[in-house]
Amino acid sequence: MSAGTAGTWARFPRLARRLLGRVRFASAQDTASAERLLALGLSPAATGPVMDLKAFYDAALPTADPDVDQTFQRDRTWLAASTHEGEEEVVLTAHAMLRRVDPGLRLIIAPRHPQRADDIIEEIRRQGLSYARRSSGAAPGNVDVYLADTLGEMPRWYACSGRVFIGGTLRDRGGHTPYEPAAFGAALIHGPDTRNFAAAFARLTQTDAASQIRDANSLAEALRGLTTADAQIAAGVAAQAALRQEADLQDLVTPILRLLPEP
Repeated sequence: MSAGTAGTWARFPRLARRLLGRVRFASAQDTASAERLLALGLSPAATGPVMDLKAFYDAALPTADPDVDQTFQRDRTWLAASTHEGEEEVVLTAHAMLRRVDPGLRLIIAPRHPQRADDIIEEIRRQGLSYARRSSGAAPGNVDVYLADTLGEMPRWYACSGRVFIGGTLRDRGGHTPYEPAAFGAALIHGPDTRNFAAAFARLTQTDAASQIRDANSLAEALRGLTTADAQIAAGVAAQAALRQEADLQDLVTPILRLLPEP
């Protein structure tokens, strides 16, 4: 429960207490949410473990795709995941800067909304970079940028990339999940707007397990600091440790089962 939502509920204190007083079990995503629920009327006896269910992401490897699997070398490839309008310009500017000194560097862009592909291609061309487009069936080949303008394939791109920029963090979108790229052991990079996953990103920040950037120059600098496979693996391990939940799913499921009627 966000602070804004809690503020709205607080305008109707009797209704909030009456509603939450009937809740027999509640597991909040983070400590702040748990405290807000208690303040609004949730019984302490009904409070379950604090955990983010998105942390239990199954990092299953995608089905084989030789055109992709044999093209991208993980420590030489980085991913801009779930990007929004305005972020691709930053990403591509940083990539163009790095390719001047590291011409073998590869970039995969997986936009949040694939229908924006034509606009992204215009920016790729403006940067003087070559590209291939996933939706057209084009193989990645030796292009500078692979535009992954399809849905449902993000695990494939995480598996291909040793470094991941998490989209939605540079353009007032609140940011997308750090759990999925962390599950694949990628080094994490993000912008300042992380409110959608505030608790998770706070843990990453507190343990120095992710790099925060603000523009193309700082993004290029963060990528340069994670050039080697060893550096990427170490950063990925640190991110996984930072995001590990204190409770496990059994701690959540067991009390719920106790509340259910006997079959």
